Amino acid sequence: MNRKIHASTHLIGFIKERKMTKTAKTSRIKPSHNDPKKDLAESQNAGDNPDTANIILASLDRTGKITSINRYGCELLGETEKGLVGRDWFATFLSPDVAKIKRPHVAALFSGGIPSHEIESMEHPVTTKSGTERMIAWSFVPVLDEQGTVTGTIAAGLDITERRKALDLLRENENYLRTIIDFVQTALILLDAETHEIVDVNPAAVKLIGIDRNKIVGSVCHKFICPAEKGKCPITDLHQTVDHSERVLLTPDGLRTPVIKSVIPVSIKGHSYLLESLIDITDLKKAEEAQRENETYLRTIFDFVQTGLVMIDPETHEIVDANPAAVKLIGSDRNKIIGSVCHKFICPADRGKCPITDLKQTVDHSERVLLTADGKRMPIIKSVTSISSHGRNYLLESFFDITELKKAEEELQKKSVELTRSNLELRHFAYIASHDLQEPLRAISGFTELLAKRYRGKLDERADKYIGFITDGTSRMQQMIQDLLTYSRVETQGHEFERTDSSASLDQALSNLQVLIEENKAVVTNDPLPEITADRDQITSLFQNLIANAVKFHKPGVIPKIHVSARQEGDNWTFSVADNGIGIDQKYEDRLFKIFSRLHTKSEYPGTGIGLAMCKRIVDRHGGTIWLKSAPDAGTTFYFTIPVKPVEGQP
Repeated sequence: MNRKIHASTHLIGFIKERKMTKTAKTSRIKPSHNDPKKDLAESQNAGDNPDTANIILASLDRTGKITSINRYGCELLGETEKGLVGRDWFATFLSPDVAKIKRPHVAALFSGGIPSHEIESMEHPVTTKSGTERMIAWSFVPVLDEQGTVTGTIAAGLDITERRKALDLLRENENYLRTIIDFVQTALILLDAETHEIVDVNPAAVKLIGIDRNKIVGSVCHKFICPAEKGKCPITDLHQTVDHSERVLLTPDGLRTPVIKSVIPVSIKGHSYLLESLIDITDLKKAEEAQRENETYLRTIFDFVQTGLVMIDPETHEIVDANPAAVKLIGSDRNKIIGSVCHKFICPADRGKCPITDLKQTVDHSERVLLTADGKRMPIIKSVTSISSHGRNYLLESFFDITELKKAEEELQKKSVELTRSNLELRHFAYIASHDLQEPLRAISGFTELLAKRYRGKLDERADKYIGFITDGTSRMQQMIQDLLTYSRVETQGHEFERTDSSASLDQALSNLQVLIEENKAVVTNDPLPEITADRDQITSLFQNLIANAVKFHKPGVIPKIHVSARQEGDNWTFSVADNGIGIDQKYEDRLFKIFSRLHTKSEYPGTGIGLAMCKRIVDRHGGTIWLKSAPDAGTTFYFTIPVKPVEGQP
């Protein structure tokens, strides 16, 4: 405590607090005896028995020796009064260090050297007989004789252990609460209920308001909080018990921050205050605004799309919303649609078979029937999924009219049947035509050879020339018919696809071209080639045509060099056949793959012009593509793809 008090007043205060006197007839111990024991006994009989109170009362002589002590003091120390009488009070109740400091000053009181009001009261622990410590607050009253001479001292020790514990606990609680108040991210402000001045703020409030704490404390709350509502305080003006509402906080830089404000009245040491909590809801307001914008945006889409959209209650299957496109397709007033069971219009024959609620699917996408208001059955594509809106579950159905699509499908089916029939007839015609043309051509060729053998040199030079024309023409016609027959058989007489070593197909093609390669001294190289799923013979024919083409169109005087390679690109194998030949202009690429199309005369380069058309037809059958990269005098690279996995519907 460390505050100087009049010792007798302090003692009387202790005695009053412990109700040691009921009548309060005396305010101090009067020096009516020269014997301190009698004075102590008199003080003990002044009211309630102090032996039952938590007070040590001991009479001391001028040297500090104990001359008598009450029962509580004895019990506390575990001693008898006889055992304590004569012992030094300092050594008995104080620790050696404290006794050394306090002894001179208190001893001066004992000897009458100083007045009692200059003695400081002391708080010091005393070790009990059980070994525990009790905190004792000591005060001293001198005992005077008739002449006013100090004859002894009464030492009063109040056991304040429990009070001290309570105070310590209170301080701990206050520190704990202060820590919480300072730590929480919610702004807390304490206001004087009468003046509305701010008396305390926590760090979160300082941060929210945005200025120094010293400039906040002492200000009227309406300077920052609810500036437009002065005189309308929910608690003091409107007499509410609690306020919880959305308000505005005005920061010193003029910004208006939306907050959630809560106010309750509190009483601290008998004075009325208001405790306000503020939560910045700027982000919440932005989120709400974003949600409103998003809802507006979605509503715009909902109303704008040309696909019919309806929202359905999954329990009752009643339509709760429909967009303009759905209203138009159904052909009724929107008010008549809302509230109707969906099966009245959508899938009327599927009541009780809802893919989501009845069949437990997560999504449905299927072709259904819409029954319009005028009784027409409209084919539609319908999609259904579950959605959640404002905490409730709904079914969202989208549907669009496929009447024209169905008509187009029927028309396409008819054309497909007609095209299939036409292709079969065309293939049959090509086969018959090429096969039947062989006989007359063979006859023409045979008789022309007979004419040449019999009459060559016997007729004039012009006749020999004409016979040569006939022989050459029939020979080219036979080759063209044979090529046409082969071309028509790519689809009709191809083999089933199987696992094929493309390296083996290349080797077979090179074997077939051995004479051509040797005559032109061509060099053909290749990288490792993959195993593919294909028609083995047609892959061989594909390589053979591309390599023969590369050898044929080589540069004069330059050894033909051809390289074959392949690499996987996604779902396809991409093959390449590169040469160092004469090259072509890239603009002629499409023309090259047409049947009987030529860029050179037969006198420059022999052939019918069907080879690359055959290549394209083979690649098409395998589900791939073929193209080239070239430039005049820069060589040509042909590329073609074969799927890693056969395309569905292929052989």
